[in-house]
Amino acid sequence: MSTKSILDFVDSNHDVIIVSSNVLSEPLREVARESGIDFDDDETTVIDHFNYNVAMDEGNHATIVADNFIDRKIILASKPSPVLYKGLAMAFQDDSKMYIPILTGSETSYSFTEDQIDDDPHVAGKSTILVAGLQARNGARMTFIGSLDMLSDKFFNSKFKRFNVNGSPIEGKAGNKEFVIELTKWALRERGVLRHRDIYHHKINETEMPDVYRIGDHIEYNVIIEEYTDGKWVPYIADDIQIELVMLDPYIRTFLKHVKDGKYTVQMRVPDVYGVFKFKVDYRRVGYTSLTYTDQIVIRPLRINEYERFIEKAFPYYASVFSMMIGFLIFGIVFLYTKEDVKHKVD
Repeated sequence: MSTKSILDFVDSNHDVIIVSSNVLSEPLREVARESGIDFDDDETTVIDHFNYNVAMDEGNHATIVADNFIDRKIILASKPSPVLYKGLAMAFQDDSKMYIPILTGSETSYSFTEDQIDDDPHVAGKSTILVAGLQARNGARMTFIGSLDMLSDKFFNSKFKRFNVNGSPIEGKAGNKEFVIELTKWALRERGVLRHRDIYHHKINETEMPDVYRIGDHIEYNVIIEEYTDGKWVPYIADDIQIELVMLDPYIRTFLKHVKDGKYTVQMRVPDVYGVFKFKVDYRRVGYTSLTYTDQIVIRPLRINEYERFIEKAFPYYASVFSMMIGFLIFGIVFLYTKEDVKHKVD
């Protein structure tokens, strides 16, 4: 399986889960690099001398207990118990918003071989990525897991025992199974998928949806937004969805208000600029597919018979015009009908 075939599969809007053992094939490593994720070298492992499973330790502290989960319920509906992890570490190439660090190491974790450390580790601390997600612009999801053992029956059924900073033991059943179930629901788009439907806009106090509005019209915009959860579409409720009225630049940007059952609405006044405009929604949140769509309308100027006559705010201007006319009339009468006595002195 080539790198190109996997990337083409993702480009065609399909989801991929890549799981690594301590040796990762070059095609899969190249897929990760093309996606902005760097796996550490083969035969390296994540080591944590303060958070390792005592019951399964072989003296190298490479079977770690990890509980630094992402705090997003859309990805992990509930926080699972600490999980067991033994495998490679990952690092992000940049700070792109498409990357999602789902599970990371603790402050004392680092990636190296089991031999004595003689160089700087590839990653260390909380930047040690154990499980990463990536959501492409077309909505496809890629999930990278650096440990094949993490998905094994042995780790699913194991218990963990670790010591805290005070030296007292903390133990319990590993949450690998619950974590993987929740993770795959998100990775395979069984949750966190948004869609919109039933766009409807009209003038206030009217019901018909026109293609052309007039400058200054007061309009109402409605749309229904839903999310896919547990095999069905349910209303999506949020208070941070913005809508823009755009020509070249946004003339209006405001929030959509949720009414009920996923229906959002907003009222606005059409700007005093005519041309071809678009209603635009570009909603992107971590863990959700992007909700991006546009709806085109035309805004026309007023016709000659639609302008308001004798505007109240213009009364001062009307008064100044008439006062000037009356003043000119008075001046003309005085100038024409007033005689000046002229006395001529004759020497």
